[in-house]
Amino acid sequence: LGEIERVRVIYQKYVEAYPYSALAWGGWASMEGKVGEAKRARKIFEIGLGVMEDSVEGVDGTGNVGEVDVLYKMYIDFELAQADVDDEDAGASAGTSASTRVRDIYERLVGKYPLAVKYWVAFAQFEVENMGRLDEEAKDGEAGVQCVERAREVYKRG
Repeated sequence: LGEIERVRVIYQKYVEAYPYSALAWGGWASMEGKVGEAKRARKIFEIGLGVMEDSVEGVDGTGNVGEVDVLYKMYIDFELAQADVDDEDAGASAGTSASTRVRDIYERLVGKYPLAVKYWVAFAQFEVENMGRLDEEAKDGEAGVQCVERAREVYKRG
């Protein structure tokens, strides 16, 4: 436990020195996830995204946002990995399924950068590739149809 606290202090100093580094924020959040602190990891991702998005407010919305891309990707990958881990904190803390959390992140991303086609495509691919894997409520036969329909809706909106 003492070593984790020391690592947290080091990461805190790292993000203070490099507040616009996706690797700093993502590394810290990843470490928290590895020690079973999914709730804390999510908060770190959220804080990092807030800091980094504030730094690119002048961006024209075309996806030319540098490090923010990387941190969003790390956050999505984290949530996908949490779906594969039997982590009581993952579902209970957010009160939502992994698929809902990933969709929420994608919704934020495409809402913030609506002209960035690559985000819309990634969102639709997420829907198709998961084919209900993360949706606890989806039935076997219905899962594929639901995911394809969700992907179509994403493409229509984008």
